[in-house]
Amino acid sequence: MSRPAADLVFACGLLCACARPAEAPPQPDTGTGSEQDGTPPSTPEPADLHHSTPEGDEPSTTRTTDPDLYVKQLQKRRRTLDQYLERHPNDPQKLATLAACHLELLNLDADLGHVVMAERLLSRAIDVADTAALRRQRAAARRRLHRFADASADLESALRLAPDDLETKRALEWGRHAGRARDAAEALLATPADEPKGFEEHRREAMRLFRLGRFEEADQRLRQGHDATQSVHPATVAGIELQRGLLRLRTGRHDDANRFFRAAYTRLPQYGVVVEHLAESEALLGRHAAALKLYGTAVKQTRRPEAMAGRARVLRSLKRADEAARGLHAADKRWRQLLPRFGVAVARPAVRFWLEDLPRPADALRWSEAALTNARDPESMLLTARARAAARESAGARALLAEVELAPLVADEFYAGIADAWFRLGEAERAATWHRKARALNSAWPEP
Repeated sequence: MSRPAADLVFACGLLCACARPAEAPPQPDTGTGSEQDGTPPSTPEPADLHHSTPEGDEPSTTRTTDPDLYVKQLQKRRRTLDQYLERHPNDPQKLATLAACHLELLNLDADLGHVVMAERLLSRAIDVADTAALRRQRAAARRRLHRFADASADLESALRLAPDDLETKRALEWGRHAGRARDAAEALLATPADEPKGFEEHRREAMRLFRLGRFEEADQRLRQGHDATQSVHPATVAGIELQRGLLRLRTGRHDDANRFFRAAYTRLPQYGVVVEHLAESEALLGRHAAALKLYGTAVKQTRRPEAMAGRARVLRSLKRADEAARGLHAADKRWRQLLPRFGVAVARPAVRFWLEDLPRPADALRWSEAALTNARDPESMLLTARARAAARESAGARALLAEVELAPLVADEFYAGIADAWFRLGEAERAATWHRKARALNSAWPEP
């Protein structure tokens, strides 16, 4: 069976426990490869910037702030806030602003340490002034760390502080997908009680529609979310282009996906995960020289093991086995550095790596079980079924698959993951059935 794919991120991270189409064979390369009180300085915006809703299958034409200027101002904002809080350590507003700054920096280097710092800063702010807004903000950081129970507790506290707050109610409802499998299914099938209005509401609805296989509707929600932001910051618009590219990647439209990833990259070349997905699409199109260059850039920017493994896969497809092996072992070493720091927040991509790129069944099983204990959602259940099958724990794998097959998810990666689990269990006919379902959604899947 095929290798698992990189996480489908949808900004905050939609994690799918499943597989990836193989790279295309090598072809001729055509790719290219006031500060006194701690108030953060705002990023100047040229007078001719404008905001426009993207139409149909085209990237946005909104002109955004120069990326180098944006990054420079973001880094300056962090320094200014750090200095201010050294003098005034209990200012809840500035603590929250610095937390938001760290979450923006996460886009650049993909370091979850920024989320850990944001959570600590917000905890300090809440100790000084407990508000619904601060609780919601900390809940979002805790979700990114996969501390779902703590995030739910924060949202419950926020609702007690502001019982009529609609944003808190919606966040609580959305958070149900990280709980039991039954809750996840109910949350997935439930349409919003009110028409989404803000960017985050559109993004959540786009994610829900994507997981139901309603790709065009999901793309429409992302376009509406773009319109709702009225933002000319490059990270915001690049993030939307990234998500729209991922939708096309999942339906086998690699040229279109590449076009959206490149549009995101043009807006903010420092956005690490964008660079990585642009590299992935170049590899899928057979432009391996461009892919290797971009993966090298991504590794330098983020040190993400996913980028290391992606580069190794391209090298392997070019028959450069020794270099590929070194890349995979570097990725393995990096996972072993990250897991003690961030635990279940990075467990699922590490498990996929150990299932497919550098098989380590014992490690895959250990961390998939940890992820499943933390959140019994369909993706974690499927990943653990695959790991149990790889570790020859047949009965446990089959028990999970019986539940997974009832999940309402409609996604090529999800179906391919089920096929992979059955294939590992020696059930070739059942594997083929699910593989056909994956190919019906994404014809780029290779034959098993």
